Amino acid sequence: MVFEGNRRIGYGFTEYTRWFYYAFDKIENADAFLGLQERIENIYFNTWLQSMVLRWNKNLTREAMEKIGITSQERFYERFLRPYEGKERAIVIISDD
Repeated sequence: MVFEGNRRIGYGFTEYTRWFYYAFDKIENADAFLGLQERIENIYFNTWLQSMVLRWNKNLTREAMEKIGITSQERFYERFLRPYEGKERAIVIISDD
């Protein structure tokens, strides 16, 4: 299934891309690496991510989400935030890590 494949393979690819950007941002004069940055960005966004989004959109049906335990956006509030209703605040952090 596309979700399990993303966990095993896609997560690593995304993580390596983040590591590159973390290191790239630390370089004082990164001009020599701009070509590499552009290449990595094109591979990640225009090849990898685009193909994954197409697969997610095809396979991420309501039934598939329920089967593997993913809460839909429509049910997110009811499941996670309603218990905090009336409290001063609730903070939601969204991360793919």
